[in-house]
Amino acid sequence: MSHIEDKKENSKIHVLIVDDDGGFRTMLESYLLKKGFKVSIAANGLHALQKIQAPNDLNFVLTDLKMSGMDGIEFLKKLNQIKKMPCLLMTGFSEKEKIISAMKLGVLGVLVKPFSFDDLVQKIQEADASKKAA
Repeated sequence: MSHIEDKKENSKIHVLIVDDDGGFRTMLESYLLKKGFKVSIAANGLHALQKIQAPNDLNFVLTDLKMSGMDGIEFLKKLNQIKKMPCLLMTGFSEKEKIISAMKLGVLGVLVKPFSFDDLVQKIQEADASKKAA
């Protein structure tokens, strides 16, 4: 697929980035926008749930595990009660029990920080392709 075709396909994916690290969240947002994705951001799980419940075209979630207030696991539990959406989990920590819990909640994969943004784009595109094939 060419760069232009990638951007066209990516524009159909609206990613919600949920991370309490403002600098990292902004960096991810900028990168994904440059790759053609639609992007929304939330500073925590509660803010993310409010965005998801509002009328929108969000169809992918990228969430951090460790966040103040509601952590990634609690956010995923509440998300699953509201809407089924493909999710990737980001973490800077190797907490096997929490990662296993996230996988049981339907997370498609785990990205350990620091990770390659190109790997992130590939994982989002793969998840979108598998959703269309299902």
